[in-house]
Amino acid sequence: MVRDREFYMTMLRIALPIALQSFLSFLVVIADDIMVSSTSHGLFAQAAVAQVNSITALFTATMTGLIAGSSVLIAQYWGRKDMERIKRILLW
Repeated sequence: MVRDREFYMTMLRIALPIALQSFLSFLVVIADDIMVSSTSHGLFAQAAVAQVNSITALFTATMTGLIAGSSVLIAQYWGRKDMERIKRILLW
């Protein structure tokens, strides 16, 4: 285990915005549910919102996976100073 305080502070600075973004996405889902449940359309509207939220979650997970995979490749190529492959990944 790493006992370096600077390492943990750097990890916190990286993880905090990610956690905040996830929390804000969760709040948007809750706000959608609250707004739709207050209308007169009832359960059908709430079911529609739930389906759209699942599509949004799938899209977000897919984009997160693509970005995470790309960043790993870019980091490897950056270490090798291979700018041509980095450009190929970014302009894919």
